[in-house]
Amino acid sequence: MGKQRIEDLALFGGASTFQRLRPIAQLERPDRARFLAHLSRIDRRGPTPVLVPELEARLARFHDVPHVVAVSNACVGLLYLLHVAAGGKRGEVLMPAMTYAGLPHLAVWAGQTPRFCDVLEATHTLDPESVRGAITPSTTAILPVHNVNSPCEIREFEALSAESGVPLIFDAVHALGSSYAGRRVGSHGMAEVFSLHATKLLNGFEGGYVATRDGALAERLRGMRDAGDCSEPRGLDGRLNEVHAAMALSSLDDLEGVFDRNLQRFERYVRHARESEWLDVLPYRSGEAHNYEFAIHRVDPDSPLTRNQWVHLLRSEMAGAEAYYNPPLHRTAHRPQDTEMPHLPVTDELTHRFMHMPVGATVSLGDIDEIGSLVRFIEHRADEIAARMAPLSREVA
Repeated sequence: MGKQRIEDLALFGGASTFQRLRPIAQLERPDRARFLAHLSRIDRRGPTPVLVPELEARLARFHDVPHVVAVSNACVGLLYLLHVAAGGKRGEVLMPAMTYAGLPHLAVWAGQTPRFCDVLEATHTLDPESVRGAITPSTTAILPVHNVNSPCEIREFEALSAESGVPLIFDAVHALGSSYAGRRVGSHGMAEVFSLHATKLLNGFEGGYVATRDGALAERLRGMRDAGDCSEPRGLDGRLNEVHAAMALSSLDDLEGVFDRNLQRFERYVRHARESEWLDVLPYRSGEAHNYEFAIHRVDPDSPLTRNQWVHLLRSEMAGAEAYYNPPLHRTAHRPQDTEMPHLPVTDELTHRFMHMPVGATVSLGDIDEIGSLVRFIEHRADEIAARMAPLSREVA
């Protein structure tokens, strides 16, 4: 039975809607028999990998690129590329502040300083004009991040990279299967980096890969990855192991099914949002292919409940909503202390409006229906709930 009065909300002492957390991660698991079949093909007679090269070849066909280099995780792939892009120089990497908190740390590990630029209001991706204004002789790389609802403005960034001579690297961990101008993401810029983490679209337990059209770059990346197996002087062991490759190969067989199930969940959220007064769903860019990995909800400014209060209420019900890239990285310790606070008005505004809703393999369409009913109950009693939440800490407000 649904909630009847506000005391039924878990935040006020009632039973939670779900007994276990419904997360925002994908957590897809491939067919066990298929995974075991791939495992049985591992050559136990020596160290030569069998499955990793096969995975690289299949991913290269998927992205329609000549080269894919598998690595131990996406962070390692980005670290290699930032090192190569810098060419031995210390400088700045231009990136969004509305992104994964680890991204600026990778720049620091590569001997660079992260410099945050603003994003576009419609797509939440890096603004080419903000980047243009930030390029200096010390800029060593431009690092746009394909966001959950749209790839970056790739053409504009490629033109800017050609004009300025600054290498262009795309963080594409949320863009697997998406397209830009009708072409599948993976073949743009110097290279694009994808993840094989269990929470991402293609589950390899852990891992990542770099997709590129540049054969010389791919060879150099393999040298860095295989540390000591070639003449690359700055090697760092980042090899993907065969067990993770077996998992990724098994998952790759069902990748289109993952996209289809994500779309079903997204469409169910859209259906419920039509009945909502203060929540709507961030649309995906029309005319392109998408993976529908996330269902991002916007909280209307007129809502009696703030975005953070919505998150707190839903999480209390074990519906694992999360604030969307809040706080932005330029306002946290992820910004190096010796750098100036940038003026990023669009970023600052967007990070107060949106929240992730539960998605992925552990969230059923029935779960989304339960969340939709819960949202309607909260909206019908929003003023009373807001008054009850007022004495709570400012972090919730």
